[in-house]
Amino acid sequence: MRPVQYACLGCAYCYPAVAQNAFAQAFPALGDAADVQCEFRIRDAGWPPVVGEYFVLDKDRTVAVSTLASLTLAEELAQRKPHGLAIVGKTETENIGIDKVIKNIVTSPTLRYLLVAGLDPKGHYPGRTLVALAHHGVDDRGRVIDSPGKRPILRNVSVAEIQAFRTQVHVIDMVGCDSADAISARVEELSQHVAAPCGCNTGGGPSPVSITTMPKIVVAEPGEAVKLD
Repeated sequence: MRPVQYACLGCAYCYPAVAQNAFAQAFPALGDAADVQCEFRIRDAGWPPVVGEYFVLDKDRTVAVSTLASLTLAEELAQRKPHGLAIVGKTETENIGIDKVIKNIVTSPTLRYLLVAGLDPKGHYPGRTLVALAHHGVDDRGRVIDSPGKRPILRNVSVAEIQAFRTQVHVIDMVGCDSADAISARVEELSQHVAAPCGCNTGGGPSPVSITTMPKIVVAEPGEAVKLD
């Protein structure tokens, strides 16, 4: 046996996730409260702010593409460079993966479309979750309404960031399509339109949102002697 580190919980091939999923199914109220540990790093400067596996082509363009679990598709689209494509990358989870998408989109002043394509990972369904988020938003616990994912709870974004995302971009549903030709053609078609944000604001477009981050705590020596219990 050898140690294995998992990036998330919920995949059918991940044995710890199988146990966690069984627990969540038996005890739904407790399952939602499970602590899912995933890497979520925000860089101090530059765009996109959230570190991830993506390709930035032109930050001034209007279209972002998520290829979901179709990993090689993202690289193929980046190599093709269809006109209008700003950023393309994968999204494999229905929680932290979507958190990253939201933060990277709302900090861009130019993005107007999020095209969701590629194969949707079973169990997670981030593609269908993104579509559901665009249409229905989240409930008071941060769960995406009508998402089929196992744990579509957005923990790393604020209510303001979620609302800014839903107002700023149109989510284009091409879930299941892994044709680079079809996706490239759709990107170029979308780039011909200067879309008003979903909130029908026809002004100069939304300003980038200041994203929430966890405070940094610097460890220091205690000022006085520590008294043990």
